[in-house]
Amino acid sequence: MIRKERREDKVKLKECLILQAAVEVFADKGFHEAEISDIGQKAKVATGVIYCYFANKLDLLLTISVVGWKNCNSLLEKKLLKIEDPAEKLELFLKTLWHFFTADEAALSLAKILLTEELPPDDKVKEKALKKKVNLIKLHKANFFSVLRGIIREAQIRGLINKSMNDGAMAQIYYGAIRKLSLSIFDETLYGEPAGYDLQDVDIAIKKLVESFLV
Repeated sequence: MIRKERREDKVKLKECLILQAAVEVFADKGFHEAEISDIGQKAKVATGVIYCYFANKLDLLLTISVVGWKNCNSLLEKKLLKIEDPAEKLELFLKTLWHFFTADEAALSLAKILLTEELPPDDKVKEKALKKKVNLIKLHKANFFSVLRGIIREAQIRGLINKSMNDGAMAQIYYGAIRKLSLSIFDETLYGEPAGYDLQDVDIAIKKLVESFLV
């Protein structure tokens, strides 16, 4: 029993090492330009070893996206659990998302993938296991936007945000702002391209952004 558990631990460790390497490679080169051999080199394993754990390059990308969006939603749910005021909840949602994407270089690399890599068309994914992962990603992203829109609608019901404003459009504005800010910090951190602001500046800007829509 102990030996079996040790084997399982080794498998999980190897999977994690490969996924971490894939995150770095995909973030740097992009999914389409990256090669399995690049990931093997980064993870310090033979290319053939990767195929023992993942079906192909797409499987790696989908696995990263499933885990990334799942962890993002879990963190948001935990942070928002005891918050009653919708304006406070909206600000906390955006700040939590911002820090999830920008906490460190690993988070920034994950953000680059989650925010830029698009899912393949359904007819291009043939394997059932990969189709399942595609559907999970769609579900996690749908849940993400459902929570954000729900917070906005709650604020509208309480008279904090004008009811004439479309909650879906507002959700995209908020998400788009965090997306752009996060990608700029990624470029600054990994490539030295100045973003023109720091993390504290964004915390302040998020607060002002939320307040700008309040009545």
